[in-house]
Amino acid sequence: MDSSIYIAMSAAKQDLMRTAIIAQNVANANTIGFKSDHAEFQPLFAQMTNTLNSGAYSQLDTMQVNTQRGTYRTTGLSNDLSARDGFWIAVSLPDGTEGYISTATTLTDKDGILRTAQGNIVLGDRGRIRIQDGKPYKFTSNGNVTVRDDDNTEVIDKLKIVAIEGKDLIKGPYGVLTRKDGRAMTATIADGAILPGVLENSNVNSMVAMTESLEIAKSYQDQINMIMAAKALDKNSNSLLKLN
Repeated sequence: MDSSIYIAMSAAKQDLMRTAIIAQNVANANTIGFKSDHAEFQPLFAQMTNTLNSGAYSQLDTMQVNTQRGTYRTTGLSNDLSARDGFWIAVSLPDGTEGYISTATTLTDKDGILRTAQGNIVLGDRGRIRIQDGKPYKFTSNGNVTVRDDDNTEVIDKLKIVAIEGKDLIKGPYGVLTRKDGRAMTATIADGAILPGVLENSNVNSMVAMTESLEIAKSYQDQINMIMAAKALDKNSNSLLKLN
């Protein structure tokens, strides 16, 4: 069978994967703090020349996350916060690994532990941040967590804020960014890194995503047409061989 059919099948599969990723991005266009994904595929030529067994295929190389910040929205709520570009807020994920977020609505659980609305534990310089007796709390621009008791304001901890480049982050199984090597970061001094009472919108550009979807749909149809043409050519070739 003509090798072009395998190339077309590989390209069609790639288009389907890209479509699924874009659909996921669009579905989260209104999710606070969501970072869009895109797939990186190995070049077809590199695949064909890499080994004798690789053949005429393309395959998923890596999933990349777009860490560019979305627009900010002021809520004025004391339990909302965002990190300025270049800084991240550390959280503890369900499996114990450390993740990094750029925005969150926070709350306290029954034990007074500070968590994000998704349930991840917000980390401070001393580990978990505990707020006693359900006292009202707020964040300062340098990451301090303060509680008010009568007329007194007390700093009970400081958010663990880290500085890391987006290229060193991947999106983990919980939808939260982690380091590629899985290691925890060391906190950084980050005066002015936190925006209290502010949430960050998703960085998904719906118009761009829809345009990409249309382009992929056209590409997919082109691959299907190529597959059908290759099948027809193969059938005709077999017929000629039988006649001979």
